[in-house]
Amino acid sequence: MKKFLIFLLMALFVPLAMNGQSTTVTASKITAQTATWTGSANETWNVSITISNTSGLNQNVTNGYAQYGTRNAYATKGTFSTSGISGTITSIEVDCASYQGNGTVSVTVGGAAFGSSQPIPSWSNTAGGTRTFTGSASGEIVVTMTNGTNTHRAMYIKSITVTYTSTTPSISLDPASATVLTGSSQTLTATVTNVTGTPTITYTSSNTSVATVSGSGTTATVTGVSAGTATITATMTYEGNTYTGECTITVEDPSYCTPSFGSNNDCITNITLGNINNTTASSSTNGYGDYTNMSTDLEPGTTAILSLTSGAGSGTHAAAVWIDFDDSYSFESSERVGTQGSISASATVSINLTIPADAPAGSHRMRVMYVYNVSATSIDPCTASTSYAEAEDYTVTITSPCPKPTGLILSDIATHGVAATWDAETGDVFQYAMVAGANINPSTVTTFDGSITATGTTCSMSWNNLTADNDYTIVIRKNCGNDEY
Repeated sequence: MKKFLIFLLMALFVPLAMNGQSTTVTASKITAQTATWTGSANETWNVSITISNTSGLNQNVTNGYAQYGTRNAYATKGTFSTSGISGTITSIEVDCASYQGNGTVSVTVGGAAFGSSQPIPSWSNTAGGTRTFTGSASGEIVVTMTNGTNTHRAMYIKSITVTYTSTTPSISLDPASATVLTGSSQTLTATVTNVTGTPTITYTSSNTSVATVSGSGTTATVTGVSAGTATITATMTYEGNTYTGECTITVEDPSYCTPSFGSNNDCITNITLGNINNTTASSSTNGYGDYTNMSTDLEPGTTAILSLTSGAGSGTHAAAVWIDFDDSYSFESSERVGTQGSISASATVSINLTIPADAPAGSHRMRVMYVYNVSATSIDPCTASTSYAEAEDYTVTITSPCPKPTGLILSDIATHGVAATWDAETGDVFQYAMVAGANINPSTVTTFDGSITATGTTCSMSWNNLTADNDYTIVIRKNCGNDEY
């Protein structure tokens, strides 16, 4: 009875919310006894001043306070009202003053008193004071300032701040602004308030040549296309009305940080790694050398040896190496592949670079940093606490692992022969060997019986004239070209 050991090798084988909001209307110069102000929530405030005569009403704003009235045109009453705030009002703060300080300020909401009337703060030549009214009501807000009996009086007001819980449906985007790199993405989350059920939300970009957006519901993805600025708008349709929220996206072309150090003898004079062999006589300009035109191949799941030769300098140095595997234009701590401490001047050291087994195939930037008087693990890929340092960048290419054959089936097992079939794609090339013996290490097999090129979705090979009652090992490996199996 024959026994077969088969080796297939890689080389061989909708949130909802109801949040408190606030709006502030600030003082502005007016030139008549009636005017309008606009609050920060775009609500309109109607202003009405009762004054003894029109002479002298035109006053400038002083320290942020609008002054109404003078000695000869004294103000007796001022009202500030708005119906533009929809929701439950919980607090109203009035920053105001009276020249004599003997008047009152009061507030009504929806026609009813909102808190108690309070004395007006006295004007101190530079500022007044605040009066805060609290409650819970909805409707038109009326703030009334009434002066006392002294005829030499003016009224001052700086701001009115209203805190309320809105009942108007709204939508906002988080973040409200973001910076993304060309080719990178940013997730936006929409938060809707004062709605029931699931509203319809659509997303648009003001400039699709700068940024595109896709998504539905409360989540969208923005992708940077080219440098510039675009506004992403989320439009919510609810009960026949539309509401919008915006996010400003700034797209920047990606770039790596460029370290800058002094040009000195504390530098790298040679880096050798595979096909890279770069000798420099002295420190690069500003301590940074871009040698990304030099490249070498690295295999995933292996340890590569990088040789570093240091310059004359003095003292002890350390080195660290990163590879930007995810091509994010940043060297993350997880991408540090090797370190070396205690490097003397004019010395050559070997640095082990651990290449992860799941390292993505393709070309990536490698950075080597050499720094005076630090520990290797503390080195930052972008900067250093000393000018005695140098950074050099190179290109490394992570090769694609050659896939192992799959789906092997043995058939036609006879006294002197056996057949094997495995999965393939048209054009795949495989090498095969039948080796006498058991417990054969497939990596030691260097001589193959021949090769076969797949013409369909499977490959087949058969062996005859085998000796009965002997052990055999079948080895099949895919040939990926460039000596990769």
